[in-house]
Amino acid sequence: MEEPLVPLAELPTHVLAHILELLGDVADLARAACVCKLWRDEVSKGMWHSVTALHLRKFHVGCAGVIKRAVDQCRNLREVDVSGCSALHAAALLPLAALPVQVLRLADLWELRASSLLEAICQRGTLRVLDLSGTSTALDMELVDALEPCANLQEFRISHARPGMLAHLTQNCTGLTSLDLSSCSGITDACLETAALDLSCLRYARFAGCTYICHAPAALGRYVSTLVYVDLSYTAVTDHCLAILVRSQPQLQTLLLSGCMWLEGHSLQELAASPCVQHGRLQRLRLSELPRMQDVCLRALLTALKDMFRAHDCPSGFSLDLSHCGGITDILLTSLALPQTLVHLSLSCCDRVTGRGLARLKSLETLRLSGCPAITPEAMQVAAASCASLRLLELPSTLSADCLPVQAPGTGHISGIRVEGGTPMSSGRFRTRLRSRTRQTMPP
Repeated sequence: MEEPLVPLAELPTHVLAHILELLGDVADLARAACVCKLWRDEVSKGMWHSVTALHLRKFHVGCAGVIKRAVDQCRNLREVDVSGCSALHAAALLPLAALPVQVLRLADLWELRASSLLEAICQRGTLRVLDLSGTSTALDMELVDALEPCANLQEFRISHARPGMLAHLTQNCTGLTSLDLSSCSGITDACLETAALDLSCLRYARFAGCTYICHAPAALGRYVSTLVYVDLSYTAVTDHCLAILVRSQPQLQTLLLSGCMWLEGHSLQELAASPCVQHGRLQRLRLSELPRMQDVCLRALLTALKDMFRAHDCPSGFSLDLSHCGGITDILLTSLALPQTLVHLSLSCCDRVTGRGLARLKSLETLRLSGCPAITPEAMQVAAASCASLRLLELPSTLSADCLPVQAPGTGHISGIRVEGGTPMSSGRFRTRLRSRTRQTMPP
């Protein structure tokens, strides 16, 4: 028999007070304060004074009230993240203008046109981080004027830009350290080349999907030398311009070049001789979806990485993504010098790879082979047994996880490998959750 429901207002006072004590999230406290007088009074007594950040991850009808109460009570509020509250309007965020907000993330608020809102919020000039990705707001002169008081802006992210507007922003915000213009079709070589003059502090550059970028990376290389993260995926960058860029970035750690159709691989030789490789900085390289990429293109780079890791005794691992590169074969695994600290390797959809040579990669922790029909069960058995650090293995659909050697729990590393993909398993030796299969040996 079900217990009868009791209206919230009829609960004893001490029960209501105890429920409030269990709420640790700012958004929950704000919603609770709107429910009844007891909670409103308790929240107003001082629970808000030390709050500095407000994160709302999902839109609900009370979002505007939550923000209004947070502004009224959290006088030390400095960070607001409402990313994902897709139906939130600018009017609900306008109360934030009363606080010296430093971090404002509005990602994926698809109805938001933020120019007038930011004009009010930016008057104090305290904004350091602004995320407008996934909104209908574009980088235009109206937005540039609104951001004029924010000369100390450090991180900026947006999905739409008018041609020529980037230079106006960077002339005012000369201290930008992170710039994300992914999928901004209005960003051209001319825009980026002009803006590069004022980006001397830039560390994180994300231009994925800016299809009109071709020669601008060379300008970045001439004026910027502080980059640690560069994403040029799905741009028209050429080997010549990429070579100029990497030669001038001694601190570069991550380089993402997926889908750069004009790259033939010659720039990888320049990367091999660049300071970021020679000094042991480069940790992640993504070369997926490059139809012209061949094994020989990687020879100099992999040799340099191997020598570098040996010379510098680098504790951090190296991640290499070659998925969807049809020119990659077993030569990569059997003949080329591979760094011993290669911990993440993706060869997904490299249909000429059979798996011979995988046993050489003793330090592998993650191996992705989905879409590789030529991979043999024998190669998987040898690789799984030899790679003692392997934690995640993604199999092609032609193989079952049953092809892996069997080890009793606690007697070897294979029992701890998480297997994804592959064909449905034929035995009960695995415990399955969605596509993830953790190797389990049944007790005798």
